[in-house]
Amino acid sequence: MTSDSIVDAPLEGAESKRITLRREAKAILRLAGPLALAQGGLMFMGVVDTIIIGRTNALEMAGVALGNAMVSLFLVFAIGLAMGVEPLAGQAFGAGDRLSARRWMMQASWMVLLVSVPLMVLTALAPFAFVPIGIDAALAERAKVYSFARVFGLPFMALTVVLRSYLANVGRARPAVIAVVVANVANVGLDLVFVFGWLGIPALGAVGVGLATASCSVLMVVVFVVALALDPLVVDGRKSHGLEGPVWSRMRQVLRVGWPVGAQLTVEVGVFAAVSALVGRFGEVPAAAHQIALVMASLTFMIVVGVANATTARVGFHVGAGEGPLARLAGYLGIGLAASFMALTGLIFILAPRTIAAAFAEDPEVVERAVVFLRIAGVFAVADGIQAVSAGALRGLGDTKWAFYANLIAHWLVGLPVALVLGHVVELGPRGYWWGLTSGLVVVSLILVLRFRWVAKGPLVRLQNEA
Repeated sequence: MTSDSIVDAPLEGAESKRITLRREAKAILRLAGPLALAQGGLMFMGVVDTIIIGRTNALEMAGVALGNAMVSLFLVFAIGLAMGVEPLAGQAFGAGDRLSARRWMMQASWMVLLVSVPLMVLTALAPFAFVPIGIDAALAERAKVYSFARVFGLPFMALTVVLRSYLANVGRARPAVIAVVVANVANVGLDLVFVFGWLGIPALGAVGVGLATASCSVLMVVVFVVALALDPLVVDGRKSHGLEGPVWSRMRQVLRVGWPVGAQLTVEVGVFAAVSALVGRFGEVPAAAHQIALVMASLTFMIVVGVANATTARVGFHVGAGEGPLARLAGYLGIGLAASFMALTGLIFILAPRTIAAAFAEDPEVVERAVVFLRIAGVFAVADGIQAVSAGALRGLGDTKWAFYANLIAHWLVGLPVALVLGHVVELGPRGYWWGLTSGLVVVSLILVLRFRWVAKGPLVRLQNEA
């Protein structure tokens, strides 16, 4: 058992409570750091892809951007399904049942491989809709071939999330960092070879970026499999890797827990994609400024994702161990840590937006527009952090549906309508869209905090196989 596996019963007295608080905060941060680095590393791969394809021409670059946006809609659903393993494995590990935790990982792996088949078909067919909806034929073609190149990597990316989530929830976050470092190094080399046609390979442009990204997904799976092979379980005095074939009842349980997470991520990514499309209708200057603010908000959000995943692991561990008070403490600590960090970054966005924007663009008009968006991003930063970690805390409890419902209601029934009213009726334009996003994030954060408070007050029961 690793140093992350703290199994302390609630302690009496003020000093003992402070000790417990410090221990739990350290456990969350010990997991959150590597997980945030891993998440940031995945985002950095996208930055490298953009830089390298940007050295070709605008058509190839636009093809990658459009194709990636479309692929992401299907990919995030697969990623959410894969995250269904988190509470199941984490709670089993907290109960001291490492073999059951490993078996949940296996069933989640089988499940995402099965579900990936129709998602791959949809990913391959979706680009044929580009031209009918009015996208330029040449751009649609580049986006289509990029998407085709990404298709084979989809099940491997989903497997990567299953394996990373399992390892994090049994207190082993380091392999996630190793995997993303290896993938980043490989991605640079593969991008250069495939995009520009090095080593006798034809220059593939956008297709090359897609092939490099898909190949790196395969490579990350290999790294995680090696990590698992180096950590066999001991069952009845014998080493075991916990391998097993599909067990339909357990696969259904993973699907039952995971589909709301996939749906949540899809509706969340979808509303930001919708706003990006709306901003794009105002021209290239607002679109460029919007992208600057969105990139900065996403970069800071990577830290929150690490805290959210760590909170899921700690809450799930304590639920499995039958330590309700510590599960509640882990949830509230994670939310507090995220709110504190995002308050700091939000303050920076509000006080120094021009300095940030100028690092991305030289056009003074783009910088001025970005200043406005960054200040609004500073306002919604705290709500964004709270909603993400509250959803993570609820996942640790095994409650995944409420995060989907909250995001659906807050973003699509509150945030987007507010954005449209402010943008067009009040005539604030893109600035109104950003205030609409803010309203949605505030609503979803309130719903999820209240939901965690309500569920955590009651008896916390470990998830079991439904069969």
